[in-house]
Amino acid sequence: MKQLTSYIQIGNFEFDFINEVQIESSWDTLTDTCVITIPKKLQWKGKDIVQGANAVFQIGSEVRVFLGYDYNFELVFEGFLTRIEPKRPLKLYCEDAMWKLKQTEVKALSQRNATVKNLLSDYYKGELKTFDADLGKFRIQNATLANVFEELDKNYSLKTFFRNGILHVGTPYLLTVEDRKKHKFDFEKNIISSDLEYKRKDEVKIKVKAISISSKDNSKIEVTKGDKEGELRTINKVDLSKSQLEEEAIRQIDLLKYEGFRGSFESFGQPFTRPCDSVELTDPNVKERNGSYFVKSVSYSFGMNGYRQNVELDKKVS
Repeated sequence: MKQLTSYIQIGNFEFDFINEVQIESSWDTLTDTCVITIPKKLQWKGKDIVQGANAVFQIGSEVRVFLGYDYNFELVFEGFLTRIEPKRPLKLYCEDAMWKLKQTEVKALSQRNATVKNLLSDYYKGELKTFDADLGKFRIQNATLANVFEELDKNYSLKTFFRNGILHVGTPYLLTVEDRKKHKFDFEKNIISSDLEYKRKDEVKIKVKAISISSKDNSKIEVTKGDKEGELRTINKVDLSKSQLEEEAIRQIDLLKYEGFRGSFESFGQPFTRPCDSVELTDPNVKERNGSYFVKSVSYSFGMNGYRQNVELDKKVS
């Protein structure tokens, strides 16, 4: 039987004793979160770990969480300590690097022919991966850098997330082969349970609202395509004609209307899977249902009940 092992760094403090770790990670939520639960009555080198000016755990301390089996670790979370709940047991709340960007003030930002790189040039100095499409007119004031990313999502359908310490702005499907791993899961071997639902293409009802903003005068064109009673998806574009916008809406419907699984499944902690990766699902009893899917989100739980991953599927790869 494999042994559960963990290793956690908070500032200069390192430890491997925990009650539980719960991590939520997704390219769709802007911020990854982590909650670490440990015994309360702890001291380190004579210092209280959470109380007083010289406490070991300080808000803003860097956090790294490694989880695995038999001391073979994966870095599952890195970020900052954002809140301490000094109860018994003690809970430490953490957020990824987006926490820093939520505190980066953007007093006034206005560009007529904005690009992501130009918008961020004065505010973000870390490594950035994006594309240089013209976003048209962009204006925001009395905000934070995280608010800018929320606007990019709302008005341009651009997702923002961190991966391996790199800020990505755009779409999770543009990651390179080196950035994205593929994992195999078998319903008879390493899938513990699931709420997956298999649907034929004709059973899927989708409606897409496509909006294009003019970079010249900020005027808007809007079209809606798809099933009248379908699940609504909204996409935002810049400087597309009505016919181009209709073509884009139909293309999105074709991507979303696939025959295959929807939902999530629970597995053990291996193979370690992250959002933006892809998973190959195999059903030895119904081979027609085999297929590969992108991963939208993963919830990790580690503790007395074992090490589990809850993997939420996104659209089908093949």
